[in-house]
Amino acid sequence: MELVKTINGQEIDFWTWRGFVNATWVVTKASGDSAQTAQAKKSIEVRIVSEDGSKRTVTLPDSVKVAPHDDVSLLYARKVIDERGPLVGIVNHTAGRTWAFPRGAGPVDYKHPFPFALVKAAERYTLFAAALVLSGLTILWLQYQAELAFSFSSWAIIGIIELAILWLLKFAANKRQARIDQTVVEEIESTLKKTSYEPVRAQSEPEAAA
Repeated sequence: MELVKTINGQEIDFWTWRGFVNATWVVTKASGDSAQTAQAKKSIEVRIVSEDGSKRTVTLPDSVKVAPHDDVSLLYARKVIDERGPLVGIVNHTAGRTWAFPRGAGPVDYKHPFPFALVKAAERYTLFAAALVLSGLTILWLQYQAELAFSFSSWAIIGIIELAILWLLKFAANKRQARIDQTVVEEIESTLKKTSYEPVRAQSEPEAAA
């Protein structure tokens, strides 16, 4: 199955690859800076064999429940201009379950309009530094264009006002990012649901014995 959907003004290509689970392995990795803070993080590696004999091995969260011989579909997504894209979901047709893991916005770019794009760029250098530079430029412009003189307190007030404006714009940009992320999740879940309607297939004997 292949679908093209428009998200945030970008054409995103969703497609599936289907096969039977051939084998699974539990992978445990330690995370943390020391032995005292280290925590075990589990995932599963799954080898899947398609009807034409091609194979894929994917790493999935341990919350995904699959077993050998299960009929599954892997859901991928990419921008139509890209050649490849990340795995964003899986359907277990045998168990009748789906899992979505879009990894943020997946292949979708936020593409913030002005002034959100400017604020997100300034955020790399902290909003305080951006407000400091903007207030300095504002005072210089007013001094040379309007021939106005400002005291240090006036400069501080201008800086505080501009910092507040930047913070509000940052808040609005983050809310916009959250809406885009939610749209991606909804589209992935919708596509997984459509894929789950496909009937379960019977695995052939040669593949079942592999």
